[in-house]
This record gives sequence, C-alpha cells and structure tokens, in this order.
Amino acid sequence: MPSALDDAQRTGLAAALALLPELWPDHDCPLQPEVIESLTGHASPSVQAASIQLIAVTPTRPSDLPAAFWQAILRADAPEIRIASMRMLARLEDAALADHRDSIVLAATGAHAGLRAAARPLVTRLAASDEAFAIRLRDMLMAGFFRTEPVEGHAADMVALFAEALPQSAAAIDDGTLWRLLQARATGARMLGAKLLESRDASHFSVRQLARLGNHSFATVRRFALHAFATDEARFRADPQNAVLLVESEWDDVRTIAVNRLTAWPSDALPAPALAVMADSTVPAVQDGARLLLRRSLADGDIAEVLGRVLEHPSGSFHLFVTELITGGSLADPAIFAKFLTQARIILMQINRGRIAKDRIFTALRNEALAQRHRAEPIAQLLYDFTLSVTLRDKAPALMILRDIAHAWPDLPLNFTVARAGRTPSDAGSQTSGSAA
Repeated sequence: MPSALDDAQRTGLAAALALLPELWPDHDCPLQPEVIESLTGHASPSVQAASIQLIAVTPTRPSDLPAAFWQAILRADAPEIRIASMRMLARLEDAALADHRDSIVLAATGAHAGLRAAARPLVTRLAASDEAFAIRLRDMLMAGFFRTEPVEGHAADMVALFAEALPQSAAAIDDGTLWRLLQARATGARMLGAKLLESRDASHFSVRQLARLGNHSFATVRRFALHAFATDEARFRADPQNAVLLVESEWDDVRTIAVNRLTAWPSDALPAPALAVMADSTVPAVQDGARLLLRRSLADGDIAEVLGRVLEHPSGSFHLFVTELITGGSLADPAIFAKFLTQARIILMQINRGRIAKDRIFTALRNEALAQRHRAEPIAQLLYDFTLSVTLRDKAPALMILRDIAHAWPDLPLNFTVARAGRTPSDAGSQTSGSAA
C-alpha cells in the first residue's frame, strides 16, 4: 500500500473492513501475524487502524496482546487508531476492560466525535458492572454539563452518554435539579434537561414554570409546555395570571397558540392583572388579542389596574386603545395620574396624527382639571407647554381648557391670563407670559 492514501483508497479500505465480521464471524481469519505486524508499522494511520481491526477477526485473543501494544494503540495520536482500539477493547471481558477504564473515559469525553461514539458502549458496560465508577462518572458529567461546550457536538454526546450509561441516575434527578438544568446558560445542561423532560409529567411543574418553559430555546421543551397547556386547560384557567405569561414567549410557535387559546376562553376567565400582561406586550399579535379581551371582558373596577401598565406602552398603535380606558375612576390613583400626564404629553405632541386619541386626552384633562384643584395646576402647565409648539388645530382645544381652568380656579397661579376676545391682557401685576382668549 502507498504510504499516504487518497480519498478513494480510504473509502475502499473502510468498505473492506466493514465486511470482515461477516466473512469471519468466529474470529478464524487465517491471516499470519507477520502480515498484521507489517501493517501496524505503516505510515498511514488508516492502514494502522485497519491492522487492529484485522486482529479482531483472527484467533488472537485481545487479552493475550502485550501491554505495550495496548498502550501504543490507546495513546496513539491518530484518532483512527484509537477508534479501532475501542473496537478491540469491546472483545475483552468486563474485568479486563476495567483495566483500561481511564483510557476509555478519556476517549468517551474527548474532542473527537468518532472516538466519543466508539467509546460510549464501553463506558456503559463499565458503569453497569461497577457502581462506584458509575457514581464518579455521574458527578463528573453533571459538573461538565454546567460548563461551556468545548467543541460543537460535545454536549449532545455527553447527554447521550449520561442517558445510556446512567439510566438510574437520570431517573433519580429531582425536579429542582431538572429545573436548574433547563434554566442553565450552558448548552449541555439545557440539553440534559430537555432529554430528562421527555420522561417527566407536566404536573411536576407549576403553571408559572410551564409558562417559562414556553420561552425555552429548545423546541422540544416548548412543545412540552404547549402540550401541558392543551391537555390540562383547567389547571391553567385556575391560575390565569401565570398562564398568560405564555404570550411573553419570544417564539412565534408558542405565542400564536397561546393568544388563540386565551382569546377563546370565556370573557370572565382572565382577571385584570392577566389582561394587563397581554396589553403590555410589544408584539402586534399579542396586542390585538389584548385589545379584543379587554374590550370584551374588562369591568369598570379593573380599568385602573390595567391602565397603570398600558399608560407606559411604547407602541404608537396602542395609544388609541389606551385612551379608551381613561375614565374619572381609572385616574383616581395619583401614581396612575402621573403616568397619564406623561403619556398625554407623548400623544399630544404627535404632529397631524392620532386625532381621536388626542380628543379623548383633551376630554380627560379637562374633566380632571375642573374636578380637582390640585390636578389643575400640572394639567395647565402641560397644556401651556403644548400650546407653544404645536399647530393651530391642536392648539385650539388646549387654549379652551386653559380658559376653563382659569375660570374654575381664579386663585390658581398660572403662566397665562385670560382676556376677552379682541382685548389685550393688562401687564400690571401679571405673572403671565401668555394668554388664553
């Protein structure tokens, strides 16, 4: 054979080697040891690996091979040779296999994917026959799951190793540890959590936890949450404030189903706090669902609670809906009123936009200012600032409200004076820098 094989030669060699166990299933290949020995010294790692696989079909027993030979093939630099050595090790009895435990674990957890796959069945055998080894392996793998994946594909192989070699340890992982795995930043931990989730019942998790799983990066975990939502709807309806958290998922596959199901619930199924969560979303589809539910089911007494959330909503398309909720009762709370003034300024400052929303804002401002003196002053300041920088069309209703405030609260210190149409306000003793006719 040439010292270096090309791709075609390597492919042909691999095909030939795959036939060996079928040609000599009883390990009675009549190949002379000298021939095999000549191949072990070949320059090509592929040929050296082939020589090891040839030994496997001869009468030579692996346990009779000298220690130096095992040491050479198990520590070889070429992964092809080490993969072949794993296949040779598979012929050893359990007791003899345990003598090579360290080399097997190193191969099963190393950087080479083919070597990890070849060593995995051997680790499974070792763990099944040695409980102390199984415990050490469990602890080592569990610690590794919370570390950064060293090479792509390593985490998935470690999860497969854990599941195959340590099925009892996998089944014994408690719900708290499983939750920690699912929420971990490390890929391996999340992969193991997703794997273990396949055999767990959704009843082990609270509705809030299931809603959080609806935002998991792994689709299998999200499907677990959605399946629970679909098959145990009564449980989710009993905890609507946490069930509605499903709409906060970053994933369309979860968010769409959640919105569709929630909007199909009876009108009284979602209390105001749950509706506020939906209304607070910045996702258009969720906003649409929120508006539908709010219009359909929101009682007057719940408006203030929802308004406290949606008054800070960043979406311009939500401003019109926000103004639907504004009533005297909904603004009674000072904190909500303060948020309302901030949002009112934002809505009113939009040029040539939001006419209906602006009209509703003006109405609410006028009602609050005329009803309560302590609110008239901040409202007057807002409207005065507004009149200095907007179009005449928007300025007119603001000036009319300022006039009404001055008439309603004549002792209120204001930045303007009120004069009859066609007359100039007197400057004498005035605190003002503007006027409202």
